Amino acid sequence: GTPVLIHSGDPEHFWDIEKATPEHLARGWCYGDGTYHTLDQLYDECYEMLDKHPKLNVTFAHFFFLSNKFDEAVRVFEKYPNVKISIRQANDVHINDWIEHGEIDLALVYNASYYESFSFIPLHKTPIVCFTPKSYKPRNGKFMTATDLHDMPIILRTENFDDVAINILANGGISLDSCIRIDNDESCYEFIRQGFGFRLTSEIAFTSNNEINMYPIDYEVTRTFGMISVIPQYISPAVNLFRKEVLLFFSDNNLLHV
Repeated sequence: GTPVLIHSGDPEHFWDIEKATPEHLARGWCYGDGTYHTLDQLYDECYEMLDKHPKLNVTFAHFFFLSNKFDEAVRVFEKYPNVKISIRQANDVHINDWIEHGEIDLALVYNASYYESFSFIPLHKTPIVCFTPKSYKPRNGKFMTATDLHDMPIILRTENFDDVAINILANGGISLDSCIRIDNDESCYEFIRQGFGFRLTSEIAFTSNNEINMYPIDYEVTRTFGMISVIPQYISPAVNLFRKEVLLFFSDNNLLHV
């Protein structure tokens, strides 16, 4: 069925006024005065919904705010196999702000130079390629040139996700006015699949399959994908396990390439 995205709850410390930052208080992000549901009450409402609708295909935003409750996260996944969680997606400015304000412990990023004050673990150097609709072929049949990129609109993520792609377009004399701006990668993929445009992004962003094509561009541009984190002793158990699993995945699949 149709997947449902639910945002329920907030970070646990939003219910503790002593832990609330001035920014959180100014935005009204503090719920510990007794006039709001507790976080446990919000969880109970979600579990009641899942018990009534066990086949519901639901994704909970922001890891369902269970990063400090790993055992509970495991219980949820085991009891409700259709449940998924999303991990926050943002640009460098937001990620840097979230880490500085303690809202996240770890992030997967491309632009290591932006996070010089944090620990960076390089994982994978990936080339920038062009994803195209299945029916499209570049003029030489092998790789994309600046001339080819004029054939269709370029699909870019909003804000500063695509700084490398924007530089490539600038070098090719392609105006950003002809670009389509989209907020998430899933929608970008669908626009490509439907034949609405090209996307310049990292090779590992999508899988070349029977729905879209992937072509190299005519000169090599790469990005290094990696993890940044706060000081290790401050990382929550769930995030620490996630970091280990990411490293294990890249190692087991021979993807550690920097």
